[in-house]
Amino acid sequence: MIVVVGPGRCGSSSVAKFLHEHGVFMGHRFVATDGDNPRGYFECAEFNWLNNGLLTRALSRPVWAAGVTAAIAIRKEPWGFKSPATADVIEDYLRLLESPRFIRCRRPFDHVCRSFQRCYGWDDAKIERTVMRREENLDRHLSGYPVLDVEIGVYENVLAFAGADYSSQFALDPQARGSQAVIASNGPALSSHNRHA
Repeated sequence: MIVVVGPGRCGSSSVAKFLHEHGVFMGHRFVATDGDNPRGYFECAEFNWLNNGLLTRALSRPVWAAGVTAAIAIRKEPWGFKSPATADVIEDYLRLLESPRFIRCRRPFDHVCRSFQRCYGWDDAKIERTVMRREENLDRHLSGYPVLDVEIGVYENVLAFAGADYSSQFALDPQARGSQAVIASNGPALSSHNRHA
């Protein structure tokens, strides 16, 4: 299981899209595309709903945990999910996830803050509190877990981290960026593994 994390506005949508396009099941349904992210968020609507429910207190922790457990039970490897709010509830997830691996998306702090401002119109104080809280949560709770740090647009190691069984089927161009990093398939298409009931 791969969990794509970051503070938000950090390239996690691009990483989730990259994984999805290369056979890692990232969800049955994604959060709708909009003007702030016209290429898609690639956020699993189910995990996004659960996270927001817990954070807004619309869901109790036991109901949230039951929902996460049920969502996990129907997935088959390779799979993952992405929701920026995961950084706010990472400690809760770590109680439920078995052998998780994390792809942590990185982008310069000031770039993240400017992107939050453009997309959400939040004031500087709210943006800084949100980004710093999420980064601190990830720093504190991911110690001891397998974590791949990924800078926005540099995804050469993502497939290998997602699972050696799958990454070995691709030739990677170390000069390429984003989805263009995969330039040749040496085996069966991974997209066939992306069909989950």
